[in-house]
Amino acid sequence: MHELSIARSIVDIVSQAVASERTMSQGTAPSDVGCVRRVCVYAGALMAIDPSALRFSFQAIVEGTSLEGCVLEIRALPLTIYCARCRDVQTLPDVQALKCPQCGDPSNDVRSGRELEVFSIEIDDGPEQQAVVGEDCSASTVK
Repeated sequence: MHELSIARSIVDIVSQAVASERTMSQGTAPSDVGCVRRVCVYAGALMAIDPSALRFSFQAIVEGTSLEGCVLEIRALPLTIYCARCRDVQTLPDVQALKCPQCGDPSNDVRSGRELEVFSIEIDDGPEQQAVVGEDCSASTVK
């Protein structure tokens, strides 16, 4: 169950980003930066992450901390390869075989599917919400 160590890493990244935001907020006391409302991550198909196990691990880690109540959203990214024969990037239906779904040729030229990245941290900052890292979570498809 590698989801537990991944969840710990996500919590560390979020904690560092929030601490950084608090120090960069000019004229704002550290406690005036709101609480984290939502964290969004990209998870590539090759990472073999069980979303429910990752959410469970995340919630267990943040319980009793300043991140308690924070929602973890996971955006699944497909596995894509470049096929030299077709000269195109192909999305694979599963991660079992790195073969082009069009022509059947094998390829080890992975273009996406290895990602694991925190792309957005939303802070509840009163009537306004502030994205500390990356893009708005609500604009993304979540799994």
